[in-house]
Amino acid sequence: MAESSETAATASAEKKESDQVGKNIRYTKEGNPDLKSLTGRETEFEELGDFTSLYDGLATHARQHVNPLASELQVPTKAPDWKDFFADPSLPLQIDVGCGSGRFVLIRGKRMAGHVPKGEASTDSTAAEPKVKANVLGMEIRQKLVQRAEEWSKRLELKNCRFIFTNATVSWKSLLASYPGPIELVSMQFPDPHFKKKHFKRRHVQPQLVKEIAETMPSGSQVFLQGDVPEVVRWMRDMFERHGDGKFTLAPDCVGKEGLFRTDWESPMSEKELTDEAGKADDGDDEDDAGEDKPDKPAKRKRIAREIAAEPLQKATDPLKWSGDENAGWMPENPLGVPTEREVYVKQTNAPVYRVMLLRV
Repeated sequence: MAESSETAATASAEKKESDQVGKNIRYTKEGNPDLKSLTGRETEFEELGDFTSLYDGLATHARQHVNPLASELQVPTKAPDWKDFFADPSLPLQIDVGCGSGRFVLIRGKRMAGHVPKGEASTDSTAAEPKVKANVLGMEIRQKLVQRAEEWSKRLELKNCRFIFTNATVSWKSLLASYPGPIELVSMQFPDPHFKKKHFKRRHVQPQLVKEIAETMPSGSQVFLQGDVPEVVRWMRDMFERHGDGKFTLAPDCVGKEGLFRTDWESPMSEKELTDEAGKADDGDDEDDAGEDKPDKPAKRKRIAREIAAEPLQKATDPLKWSGDENAGWMPENPLGVPTEREVYVKQTNAPVYRVMLLRV
């Protein structure tokens, strides 16, 4: 009987891996001969203006992935002097967590500064100069990308658009508790999936982050989640339900839908599977840390102790409600109207994108 059960489990795992390979092939030249690498000069980014003057001399090579559990990334980032950071720090703040190269933040910053996209008419014909509606902040864990994005912002002369090198998972409150204005929007888009259960602790949406976001955002503000991997978007959505202290709910745009990709809306895992891994210790497999300096054993033990001490998901025992709502589903379009680099890339593959908007109540 035990052997039969083990065989079934192995077959299930192999099928899951095969299904994932089948889905991933669309992101390769083999599965999609027309797939093109992004250059940053795509039409989706033309609002940035003259690409040549913007990009000249700023080519950079950054690692695609960074280990968010590295010891140097566990130190909370101190808040800047906001009055020197933004021209008007009393304005509402929009934050993109894990902003990558930052073109989404730059375009969003231009629009919040009064820039009118090509083909659209201004609604404020009486103003002598556009009124700045909000500040926009990009948070990114890869320092080289932050440095380049900051230079882009300077070249565009954006006084309401900045970037910070930080690990948002451990630095949210230290950075943003002192911001003078309200936080009106937080977006988390196309995060690294970290498929292996033992690496779920590397996903950037964790209980501590959700709790701190809930504490710093006012009623009526929004959280936008999207990605092309449904289980990762579900993880983010379910984290906000479990650890948001009841302060978040689905936005009306997600309710009353027929349920786009309905089978991917519902959390298919059992409660135990859903909550099993958060806060667990590293099992010693550091294959994703190749090339990084390995900490000595005492330092690694301290890091593992911090991870174990983090509040595990299993402390939240109430059943999920949002994923069980038959009247709710994914948003068919990006409501922010500005794509990220990954979103432009995924569009080439015709892969579905899963989107959720939450409201802070």
